[in-house]
Amino acid sequence: MAEFFTEFRNDHRFVLRTLVDLRKAVEARDFASARQLLEALDNAAGPHMEFEERYLYPSLIPLLGEERVKTLISDHQGAAEMLFKAKQVLSKETLTDEDVEFLQEFVRAFLQHASDCEGTALLAEALPQEQIEQFGEQLVALRSTGKPLTVYKGVAAG
Repeated sequence: MAEFFTEFRNDHRFVLRTLVDLRKAVEARDFASARQLLEALDNAAGPHMEFEERYLYPSLIPLLGEERVKTLISDHQGAAEMLFKAKQVLSKETLTDEDVEFLQEFVRAFLQHASDCEGTALLAEALPQEQIEQFGEQLVALRSTGKPLTVYKGVAAG
C-alpha cells in the first residue's frame, strides 16, 4: 500500500530539488541541463496535479470552500502555461537577458506554488483514514498513466 503523505511530500521534494537545480543551471547558463530539468518537472507535475484536481481538492471543499478549490485548480493552469513558455524560451538557440529573467521568475513562482501546495497535505490530515489510504493508491496509479503537466492542462500537444 502506498502511504499517501510520504508519496505526496516526496513529489513536493522532487519539485523543490528540480527547481533549485534549474535555478543553478540557468544562473550557470547551462541551458542543456535546464531543458532536461524542465522536462523532468513537466513529467512529474502532471500526474501530481491531476491527482490533486481529481481527488484531493474536491475532498477539501468542505474545509476550503468551492471558490478556493477553483483557485487552486486555476493556479495549475497558470503553472502549466508558464512551464510551457519556459520550455519555449529554452528551445531558442540563444537566450537574451530577458529570457533568463523570465526563467528565474518562473522558478520563483513555481516554488511558491509548491510551497502553497504543501499546505494541502496538512489539511488532508483531517480527512477519513480510508480516504487517505485511497489517495496513496490513486497518486501512485496516476504516475504510471498520467501525462506531462503541459499536455494534461492542454497547453502542449500530447
